[in-house]
Amino acid sequence: MLLVGWPVVALSGDEPKPVVPLIDQVASVLDQIVPREMTRMEYPGIIIAVVCEDRFIVKGYGRSDQDHNRLAHPVDDRFAVASISKLVTATAIMQLVEQGRINVDEDAGSYLKSVKISPAFGTPITVSHLLLHSAGFEDRNVGTAARTLGDIPRLSDHLNHCRPERVYPPGSIISYSNYAYGLLGQIVEDVSGIPFARYVEEQVFRPLGMMGSTFEPLHADEPGMAVGYKSVDGRFERLPIEYARLVPAGGLRTSARDMALFMLAHLGGGQRENRILADSTTASMQTIRLRNHPLMPGRGYGFCEEKIGSVSCVGHTGETLGFNSSLLLVPEHRFGVFASANCNGKLPEMITTTVVLEFFARRLGELDVDSAVPTAPALQRFAGVFRTTRHSHTSFEKLCVLSKFMPQIEVSIAGDDLIIDGIQFQPRSNGVFHQRDGLNRVAFREEGDRVTHLFRGDVAFERLAWWETPRAHLVMLLCVAMAYLILLVEGVELIVRRKFRPARIQSVRPAWTLATAYLSIAAQISTGLALVWIIFVNEPRDLGFGPSRALGIALGLPWLIAGVSLLHCIGVALAWYRRKWSPIRLIQQSYVVFAEALACWLLCYWNLLNWRLLTW
Repeated sequence: MLLVGWPVVALSGDEPKPVVPLIDQVASVLDQIVPREMTRMEYPGIIIAVVCEDRFIVKGYGRSDQDHNRLAHPVDDRFAVASISKLVTATAIMQLVEQGRINVDEDAGSYLKSVKISPAFGTPITVSHLLLHSAGFEDRNVGTAARTLGDIPRLSDHLNHCRPERVYPPGSIISYSNYAYGLLGQIVEDVSGIPFARYVEEQVFRPLGMMGSTFEPLHADEPGMAVGYKSVDGRFERLPIEYARLVPAGGLRTSARDMALFMLAHLGGGQRENRILADSTTASMQTIRLRNHPLMPGRGYGFCEEKIGSVSCVGHTGETLGFNSSLLLVPEHRFGVFASANCNGKLPEMITTTVVLEFFARRLGELDVDSAVPTAPALQRFAGVFRTTRHSHTSFEKLCVLSKFMPQIEVSIAGDDLIIDGIQFQPRSNGVFHQRDGLNRVAFREEGDRVTHLFRGDVAFERLAWWETPRAHLVMLLCVAMAYLILLVEGVELIVRRKFRPARIQSVRPAWTLATAYLSIAAQISTGLALVWIIFVNEPRDLGFGPSRALGIALGLPWLIAGVSLLHCIGVALAWYRRKWSPIRLIQQSYVVFAEALACWLLCYWNLLNWRLLTW
């Protein structure tokens, strides 16, 4: 989380001031910074809730519907909060744990009646693994969203149809998983015997008085539905509703008032008779149970840990098409703040972090800066390229790691510092590096003498082997491009010979060998251009709604490449056997075969030449 440059309003001064309750101070600061930052960052509207002990305030700024000039209302408007939904799903699970109907350390499969979890690694996935995002699933995004209510399947059907592969041993690493929380929602259904959305309404929302909240998909014209936008050249462009097919992982629509009541429930506030969980259970959910590195933030049940200055917080963020949200709790001070905006970006996270940073980190002590003397390890072992663990390992979606939505990180050395995304980090002990003149930190995991992972917060990145790096793949593509050049030169040569020396053209080579070479190259170029356009240019997020017909055609081209490349290889092998070509031509065509093999290897690496595509 990057804090440098975020607005912080100083409240201290030399002259004595009347004592103002903390929650009212926060409200005053919000009125100062939110309208200004909304204008600067081009946001249409935002709703905010702040809770402190047993009090709460809610605020709305801007508009929730630009087209109808409707002001953002913190009570009446329902915003899509995406992954903050997981806090509600975890709450429902813990209610069943309190009742003795679920044991978090038991095999999750024992509670599932309609969904099966594939066996792997000789270790079952427990309910705790699902809650902590450590079940070890790969990430799959294609087909996880729907454009209309009619496209939303039953939860169990979607979980069975879009089952991701298990790629890490359970409990070995935190790797964020929407599928895991879909399974938790199914466990709520199968154990309680009640559909997930109805269970949450009856056991969570109604007791707390959260009457504006629902997991039931709503029509766009339902009262109070906030509209999502994107900013385009100074104006706001309306976006369609993105319905989550994994409803328990991201399908919640709620208001600022309702989120205030939910935060109070997790901070021990509200009416005692309306408690949905015992205080010991909420404390258990907020307890950090797993970390990727001992000195980095970790995960509780539903909650992720944040360290803001000197203050330990728990919370969650959420983002879907046209909406971005952030929630932070400071359990020690029974304080919480929630913000949700109807536009993608970082404004909600900026607001929640700034409030905590200003009112707690700077009031209660110095910012947490490790005073340890920097060590001088052999920094070279940390240099390399790291890829997020949250990606598909077995489908064509692996290509998405090349897009801006799943960035790869390159770590380089500059003197005694590491350079990560243009930011300098200085070494501290135990593989931890602190940002110079900043609050961020990163850490590394080592196995023996080899660095295997980089961690930013609780997000894990795997180190790539040299042959997996973008630079290595660029060299391979250049080798393939050389084959294009060879065939281009030979094609020009054949045209010239056909025109000026037709009598000598017959013995040059079999026509089918030439045809397969050119067809292979044409298919390679077509595949590359099609995939770049579909995945990276033409709204990559649209893949969430499911594969298009154009994508299906593009994914068939690699098989054409493999087939004609094989035919060309056979033709060149026969030419070597019969010795009808000149040595130079044989060497040239052998290089083309090598380039075709290299292209097929790249297609296999990116899962574009994969038997799973035949059943996709």
